Amino acid sequence: MNTLRISVDVALFILIWLVQIIIYPSFRYTDPTQFDFWHSRYMGLITYFVGPLMLAQVAIIGWQIFDGGNWSHWLAAVMVAGVWISTAALSVPCHTQLLNIGFDLPTIERLIQTNWYRTVLWTLVLALAFFSR
Repeated sequence: MNTLRISVDVALFILIWLVQIIIYPSFRYTDPTQFDFWHSRYMGLITYFVGPLMLAQVAIIGWQIFDGGNWSHWLAAVMVAGVWISTAALSVPCHTQLLNIGFDLPTIERLIQTNWYRTVLWTLVLALAFFSR
């Protein structure tokens, strides 16, 4: 189970860093007349990657806790809960606003800045998985 956990954690680590360093900043440079198309396409496609990985991570950590989890599993669960809360409270509202109004640089900047919470948390989840084996 630990190998599967690390595989999912690595995938989310890579994904979030790509989003943080490349994808979200590229929104700044997207042609405003094409932004609606690009952003809605991005939202539809990214869900196929991040959704199953996030659900798998919750299921695996949940199983680890159920199967006699230790402090590192509980800490990982708290950090993953933080990712989910950050996603719901910060990222989703930004994306919703961008879907509703289109290109808006202040919203894009807020999305980039608030995404650091998820980036740091998923990085820590991966580090914890490696160092607590």
